[in-house]
Amino acid sequence: MNNQSNNLEKKKSKPNKEYDLDKDISIDKKKNDTIINKTVLDETKLQEEINQINKQIKEIKLRGQAKIDNIRKINQSNIKLIKYNKLEEFSKKILPIIDYLEEIIKISHKKNIQNSNIIQGLELTLQSLLNIIEKFGIKREGKENELFQDHLHQSVSNQTSEIIPPNHIISVIKFGYTLNNIVLRKALVQLSI
Repeated sequence: MNNQSNNLEKKKSKPNKEYDLDKDISIDKKKNDTIINKTVLDETKLQEEINQINKQIKEIKLRGQAKIDNIRKINQSNIKLIKYNKLEEFSKKILPIIDYLEEIIKISHKKNIQNSNIIQGLELTLQSLLNIIEKFGIKREGKENELFQDHLHQSVSNQTSEIIPPNHIISVIKFGYTLNNIVLRKALVQLSI
């Protein structure tokens, strides 16, 4: 026992190694610095990835907006073309009706019955139709004393005239019509030479 107590005393008498707090703090600081550096690097990488993703999102949005704009423009163009085609189709169908009304009125003037209520009603109807089609861009072509234009007029006969200068319209046999400056039908005219 003595021996054991001696050993204990020796251990007690031996100075304990002092705990090196500074060394532990230094090690912990290095560990923390490493962790912080790694975290900063990770944050930088994440921020770069976020920036890349934001750029991609912006590009996708721009491309999407461009596609929408293109679709809108194409649709507007198609709608405009459809409207024009329908208006042209309508115009070609209404022109014979206008021709019939004009022919009836011409015949009534030749037979001297223009004072009839029916003829006056037909004249008002014709004028209303002409006003309506004019609002849609349909223009009546061919007037007496007007200069002959081969893209608007078609000469069915020529005649010399002392009153009307050469290459001018003496009379209109059938009016022509244009839709927004596109010829639907040429006017049939008698031309002075």
